[in-house]
Amino acid sequence: MRHPLRFLLRFGRDETDRVSLLGDIEEERRERIARGCGRVSTFLWETAEIIGAWAYSVRDAGRRRLGGAKNSPIVAGHTGSRFLSWADLKLSIRLLFKYPGLTLVASFGIAVGIAISAGFFGFAYSALYPTLPLDEGDRIVALVNSNVATNEEDRRVLHDFFTWREQMTTVVEIGAFRNVDANLQLGSGRAESVRIAEMTAGTFRLARVPPLHGRFLAPDDERPDAHPVLVIGYDVWRLRFAQNPSVVGQQVRIGNTTHTVVGVMPEGFKFPVSHQYWMPFRVNPVAFERGTGPELFVFGRLAPGATIASAQRELAVVGERTAAAFPKTHARLKPYVVKYTHSITGIAEVGIELAVLTVVLMISLVLVVIALNVAILVYARTAYRQREIAIRTALGASRLRIVMQLFGEALVLALMPAAAGLALAQYGASLALQIEFRGSSPFWLDYSVQPATIGYVVVLVVVTAGIVGVLPALQATRRSIAGDVRQLGGTGLRLGRAWSVLIVAQVAIAVGLLPTVVLSGLTELRHALTRPAYPVEEFVSFEVTTENRKVRLGHRLTELKRRFQDDAEVAGVTFAGSLPGRGGAGRRVEFMRTAAAVVPGDNRATAGAEGVRTFGIDTDYLMVHGRRILAGRLFDARDAGDATNPVIVDRSFVRAFLNGEHAVGRRFRYVPAVGTGEPTAWYEIVGVVENLSTNPLDPDILPPFVFYPVAAEQISAALLRLRVRESSVARLESDLLQRLHHLGTSVDPELQLGEIRPSGVTDNIGALKTRLLGLGLALVMVSVLLLSAAGVYALMSFAVAQRRREIGIRTALGAPPHRVLRSIFSRVAVQIGIGLLVGLAGSIALESPIEFATGWIALSGPRVIVIGAIALMMLLAGFLAAFGPARRGLRIQPVEALRAD
Repeated sequence: MRHPLRFLLRFGRDETDRVSLLGDIEEERRERIARGCGRVSTFLWETAEIIGAWAYSVRDAGRRRLGGAKNSPIVAGHTGSRFLSWADLKLSIRLLFKYPGLTLVASFGIAVGIAISAGFFGFAYSALYPTLPLDEGDRIVALVNSNVATNEEDRRVLHDFFTWREQMTTVVEIGAFRNVDANLQLGSGRAESVRIAEMTAGTFRLARVPPLHGRFLAPDDERPDAHPVLVIGYDVWRLRFAQNPSVVGQQVRIGNTTHTVVGVMPEGFKFPVSHQYWMPFRVNPVAFERGTGPELFVFGRLAPGATIASAQRELAVVGERTAAAFPKTHARLKPYVVKYTHSITGIAEVGIELAVLTVVLMISLVLVVIALNVAILVYARTAYRQREIAIRTALGASRLRIVMQLFGEALVLALMPAAAGLALAQYGASLALQIEFRGSSPFWLDYSVQPATIGYVVVLVVVTAGIVGVLPALQATRRSIAGDVRQLGGTGLRLGRAWSVLIVAQVAIAVGLLPTVVLSGLTELRHALTRPAYPVEEFVSFEVTTENRKVRLGHRLTELKRRFQDDAEVAGVTFAGSLPGRGGAGRRVEFMRTAAAVVPGDNRATAGAEGVRTFGIDTDYLMVHGRRILAGRLFDARDAGDATNPVIVDRSFVRAFLNGEHAVGRRFRYVPAVGTGEPTAWYEIVGVVENLSTNPLDPDILPPFVFYPVAAEQISAALLRLRVRESSVARLESDLLQRLHHLGTSVDPELQLGEIRPSGVTDNIGALKTRLLGLGLALVMVSVLLLSAAGVYALMSFAVAQRRREIGIRTALGAPPHRVLRSIFSRVAVQIGIGLLVGLAGSIALESPIEFATGWIALSGPRVIVIGAIALMMLLAGFLAAFGPARRGLRIQPVEALRAD
């Protein structure tokens, strides 16, 4: 990876010198890696070398500009030794302790901004640009078909796979795999559900990793008449076979077929994603029509001298020929060559990479906003130091020297928060990746601190220091030396319109930005408080299906329920499944008031952005979950085939659509948006039940549910839910789960049972995602609010402090104290009031840009409350900041004020 700071070497060097220096650095970097140095330490070494070389070039450039006068006091301000000297750093550190309030507030804000920015960058970079830990892993690519109409990847590429393998020359060793979930049994032991990579034999040659024992898959294993074989991973060999060296040749049963173990792969090998079992790919394309068949991942290695661009050109020609020969299935398909990991993680669609980078950039603007707030604080402190700056200027210090000194102070201020922010960001990014992949992350993901993330943080620190240090420094040093000297005996820095603009901007940013952040945080908090209304810790869930998804479960699901119910530790068994055409999420609901007429228009409604959620359930689903019937009845066995389409709704549905009125007997249907389809069939409400979830803070946030009955004979996949007895909850992680799985596979080995997982785990993962997002929003809210209040306080305090002698003179001339205070506070009120108006306009624009553009102002109640609270805090900060200096000004004796002036 190219170092992000290499551009610094362009300053003060010709191209030959720069290329030579880069070559030396690159050679040393490779030697360090070869000696076993870590990537992070090597990256830090390279960073130090580049910065050192840059500082040296700046020093020489300064000497050349000044004619090489080495003993000039002005030259000393330009030399590399004085560019950021140790004395400057010590002064910067002392200033941090001299202004502890500013240091703490600024450090908190910068740490939050860097944590959020770097966290998103680390997560996005790991997904977009991972390093594939294989021989020439950067040359392994994926071949995908993209539907140009929907911009989605079409994985039914069985026929295309064989075409690409025969005709492509820029991509070689082309292979494919698909995921197969099956029941695996060792000897007489219990079966377990595992995920197997069914892939072509050439895939192992593509990975270039030799087996630890035995062999990997060979081309002959793909023949239909070949004996079934299996290759296992190191973890399986260690846990299931006790690292038995004679494992090769042992028999295992997968479904109803016996397979022979022919090889063990070494530790860490999980190619193509996170697999530990591999079987040969034996799908015959003749058995499937073009555009059908299993979903495949196709990949290969770029040929010597080939690039992704050249491979794309060749694949485009192959795709055009295929589209011309088979327009019915390929007219809207366009093949692409993408990075291998992008196809696996689902970001191979056109434009996704740019979209992700844009989101990272937008999120990084949070740090810019925070840095601007810190810059205002530092500007107020710099204003207090105006006399110091004037003296240093009079003694010969150049403007560049002073600006760089203040930049160094800002750099020191940002370094410690940056380290804390980086640690927090890395923890958040690794946690997000673990949540996303739930413990089975792809083998190429690395949770450690990446050099790219460190480089990004370095750039953030430099940018932050530039905003925090350079901008106030340029403002403070813009006057002439003579003007600054004259101020030494006067009233200090004279404040103009720029100071008022800063106060207005500070208040406007808080009022304009914070309400959106606060309301988003409150929304996430409300969602985070949503919990199941039943004892979720007593439930386990897993999917039941077959390899052929078109085969109905039927009596096998019924028998599965019966066997589970016979277990003494199981208190109840039920299932959920979906039927085609029964969805209604996001649609309007239209009610029929009479059996013969439909009341148009006024009885149509929606339930928020999430819409109605429809759920197919077994007849005893609600009873097993302990949901009380509020009106009507529960389902019975006859409802699954009833032509009246009986449904049960929950309390949220009645509240959202019927305003709490009587629901049983009402009929409704889903009405799509205009021009998008026809209304659905009519449904009749036969019962109302309690909600499946609860939210103590905001019950209205719960989405409305509609339940319809399904029978085992109608579905080919089901989510089985078991409620275990309270005394068995502690055993869910031990033998109970294994026994449940064994009971399932004993019904029919062809049944595929997904991972049996306590339902609370899934619910906790969802809640954790919401909490993380809410925490991030809360940190942004607190940091911006704290910085805004501190900035208003600092600016207003300094502004009034500079008028202290003016206050004393006015008092000496006979002005009553209350009139003086009124004039001061009225100015404070005007400045903050203008900021409130500007921020209010921005807040309305953020809430509804269309309404704002048309001049229609409509603020929601919560937004008004939040804006009012923030405005009150800004006013309080402003008045408190003005009160202290104003009171001290009133205490000045008139004679003293007149003499000082």
